[in-house]
Amino acid sequence: DRFAPIPKEAMDGFDDNEKAKFMLSLFWAPQANTLPMTWWTLAHILDNPLIRAKVEEEVRNGKFKNAPDANGHYPCDPDDLPYTTACMKEALRLYIANLTHRHVSRDIPVKTGSGKWYKIPKDDMLSVASYTRHYDSDVYKNPKEFRPERWFEEKHKAIDYWPFALGKWSCSGKFLAMLEIPLLTALFFRDFDAELVDPMPEADWASVVASVRPVGWPYDTNCRVKFKRRGN
Repeated sequence: DRFAPIPKEAMDGFDDNEKAKFMLSLFWAPQANTLPMTWWTLAHILDNPLIRAKVEEEVRNGKFKNAPDANGHYPCDPDDLPYTTACMKEALRLYIANLTHRHVSRDIPVKTGSGKWYKIPKDDMLSVASYTRHYDSDVYKNPKEFRPERWFEEKHKAIDYWPFALGKWSCSGKFLAMLEIPLLTALFFRDFDAELVDPMPEADWASVVASVRPVGWPYDTNCRVKFKRRGN
């Protein structure tokens, strides 16, 4: 039963249209954003020899070297793969461009940086964009630069980084994505020697749906990779 995770009493209240929307979300969520974010993570690592060398050192000589263990477990928590995880966080910071919508439940006074006060009235719809924060030069030094080291050098507040939105309505798949992407990245760079054959394409900001894809996505990015399994 594909709907087993949802209590039966809740499903009984869904009409066919709502069930179809739910099923679409299950297919959309693990592909629409996870795939391009994995692509950007791999591409940026391959595009910079210094970053690639740090990732290779971490996954080939650290805890991940002999994974999985006897129980089939892969060490892919942030503490296990700190630099690889930082690469993923940079990709999410640069290329997630979601809009978060919230219904205003009460009047909210807001003070701007210039000292002016405004009121967001109750029952309004408030929308905020993560990328405006992620590209704020007052928050991130050289915000357009892919630099994983910033996650070890800079201090940030929770509101400075929210590729999955914030609060109880944030992306329910965020924890899975933050395990999947570093794990796949670690497996690739542990088991293969690889290099970019073509220049990395530009980001396609004209066609954004929650995340920014490379120009030509998905089949015509014209960005080939040469790779060979290590030991062969």
